[in-house]
Amino acid sequence: SAAITQNVTADQPPVVQVLFPNGGESIVVGGDTKLTWTATDNTAVVSVSLDVSRDYGATWTPIAANIANTGTYVWRVADPGTNVTPTQVYSALFRVTAKDNAGVEAADVSDAPFSIYKLGLALAANQLEPAKATTVAAPTEFALSSAWPNPSKGAVSMNFSVAKSAPVKLNVIDAQGRDISTLADGEFAPGRYQVRWDGKSDRGQVPAGVYFVRYITPGKTLVTRVVIAQ
Repeated sequence: SAAITQNVTADQPPVVQVLFPNGGESIVVGGDTKLTWTATDNTAVVSVSLDVSRDYGATWTPIAANIANTGTYVWRVADPGTNVTPTQVYSALFRVTAKDNAGVEAADVSDAPFSIYKLGLALAANQLEPAKATTVAAPTEFALSSAWPNPSKGAVSMNFSVAKSAPVKLNVIDAQGRDISTLADGEFAPGRYQVRWDGKSDRGQVPAGVYFVRYITPGKTLVTRVVIAQ
C-alpha cells in the first residue's frame, strides 16, 4: 500500500510592526492619539496588547490588554509627561504584543523614543535644554512644528530643531508684524527643543486673534500660525 504523508506547517510567531508613534514624535497629555501598527500571522492573530514606556523601555505601563487586532487604537494620553526633567523629553516608547491562536506571542517597539508632553511643565526660554535620548538621531535641519493646542484660549506649545550650533531666535508676532513675546534667543546646541507660549505679551494676556511664531535661523526663517480664541 502506498504511504500517506501529511504536510503540517509549523506555527510561526506573529509579525508585528509599530507604525505610530515610532520615534521623534511629540504627543500631548490629555489629547487623543491614534496608535497604529500591523500584526500578521500564518494562522491568525487573536489579540494584541499595547504598552507604553516613559523611561527608554526600563518599565512599561499597560494601555490596553488583549484587544482586537484592528491596527489602530485611540489613546487618551495619560499622565505623566516625559518633560518633567530636561533629560526625559524624548524617552517614551510604544510596544505592541500580538498573540496568535496557538498562544505564540511576538512584539515590536518604537524604533526610537518619542515625547509625551504635558502642557505647563515646559522650561522657561532661558532654561531650554535639548532632548538627550541618545538613540534619537540628531536633527539634520532647522525645523519648527505646528503649535498645540490650536486654536487655544491661552497657552500653546511647539517644538523646534537645531541642526548645528547657531544663534537662533523664536518670537511671537501679531498679524501686523509687531513683536509680542520672545520665547528663545541665543546660541543653541544641536538638538530638539520644546517651548511654551503662555498667550501673553509684556502687557498681559493678548486679545483673541491670529498670531505667528517666527523661528529665525541662519539661512532661513520658519513661521507657524497660532489662533487665540475667546
